[in-house]
Amino acid sequence: MWIAALSDLHGIRTRFEKARRLVDEGIKALVLGGDIAQNGPPDFQQVNVRACFDILLFGKKDVRIFAIPGNDDWKIVEDTLREIPGVIVPTDRAYPLDDTFSITGYPYVPITPFMFKDFEKWDDDRYPEMPADPAGLKSAMIAHRLNLEGYRTRGLERFEFRFDPSDREDNISADMKRLAGLSDPQKTVYLFHCPPFGFFDFGMGIGSGTGSRVHIGSRSIAGFIRDNNPWLTVHGHSHEAVSVMKGEFSFSIGGNSVGVAVGAGNDPAVLNGVAIDVASRSLRRIAL
Repeated sequence: MWIAALSDLHGIRTRFEKARRLVDEGIKALVLGGDIAQNGPPDFQQVNVRACFDILLFGKKDVRIFAIPGNDDWKIVEDTLREIPGVIVPTDRAYPLDDTFSITGYPYVPITPFMFKDFEKWDDDRYPEMPADPAGLKSAMIAHRLNLEGYRTRGLERFEFRFDPSDREDNISADMKRLAGLSDPQKTVYLFHCPPFGFFDFGMGIGSGTGSRVHIGSRSIAGFIRDNNPWLTVHGHSHEAVSVMKGEFSFSIGGNSVGVAVGAGNDPAVLNGVAIDVASRSLRRIAL
């Protein structure tokens, strides 16, 4: 079974029009790895998601879409996706992909420098370490590319939110233990918005130039892959990865698992993605 894996479309109409071409050409399943909507307040994102999926699905009833939100999406994006016929948001359990494989998704990323906090968490209960002295907190946040303050939402309403360095009980590492129990990892495609730490997880730090590039991946997701050796994982989030990975887009973290980096990149005129034969794990680049 061939699927088309895309991520980080960011509500750009031309990207959804090009994704529609994949549907018109006969792809039966699209996998969208987060950052679905254009940047804006929750009510704007809700309207944007509906408009983009009208483009993608108008007149089509024979295609399935598995989609998760990302860190640039408010929670209303996930709620809106669940209302769209033909769209499955596989964040609550594993869903059948074909007769052999299932798919499940995870939208959270480690804390970013940005203000959207609905889909951010501490990576684990230890990293990154924050100084006990408040005077050193700002420099530690810059070094780790963190912004502890921002906003979360309830429905269409935003409220101020701040991560507490002394309270890390809710973290990605704990979620990975739950994820491992949802299905047989050897028969599951895992759709992550975040890449594993150290694998196609390039992001830009403070300043400019390649010297300021930092890793934005998750250590906990990397540990999940090492410990569970899943059949296939799909990851987005890193826009810079598209331009610096020089045509490469697959990786392995121990065992025989295969990971795939997908993402539209930074050029709104181009749609990048990967076509995947799930059974054989054959891969080919999509560039529209």
